[in-house]
Amino acid sequence: MAYGYDSETLYVAMMQKLGIDRRTIKEVPVQYDLARLWRGEIDVWPAYRINQPLTAEQLGIPINTIDPADYGIQSYSDILFTSDEMIAKKPELVRAFVAATLKGWDWAISHPDEATDIVLKQDPHLDRTHELAMLKIETPFVRPTPEAQIGAMRESVWQSINTMLMDQSTLKQPVDLRDVYTVQFLK
Repeated sequence: MAYGYDSETLYVAMMQKLGIDRRTIKEVPVQYDLARLWRGEIDVWPAYRINQPLTAEQLGIPINTIDPADYGIQSYSDILFTSDEMIAKKPELVRAFVAATLKGWDWAISHPDEATDIVLKQDPHLDRTHELAMLKIETPFVRPTPEAQIGAMRESVWQSINTMLMDQSTLKQPVDLRDVYTVQFLK
């Protein structure tokens, strides 16, 4: 179990949704190093779907991926956030940052080899094949269809997150979703 990460929230939500009593399984804290999974000491590992499953595949280790989305658990990751104060005082800066981020994603999706080269310039120790494969796996999550707008969000997903956090007592009361996210800077 990766305590304190979003994977813990999704894991707990899946266990609840499937009616699995967590007291019937042995949960252990995990680190980023997957060696314990490879050695068979751990049966299930919370993973970032674009990275650890790819690592297993590249090492020739067969795995089965269990995706919370397949069980109706909806969530977002890799979101941009700022304060209400920043939005109020510097909306053009927020708009410019969002526009630059979206433009960068659009360019990276259209130019995966060049985008990977840029990442490798920042950290030459990274494996090019792995980084390029991660970008290609990430692409359908960033832009599910060619006509989809990068950064688009659905209120139903935010409601799912709100409910999940309420069910896990992370939130003490529901959040007004209009106070949590905005798409005003996507336009």
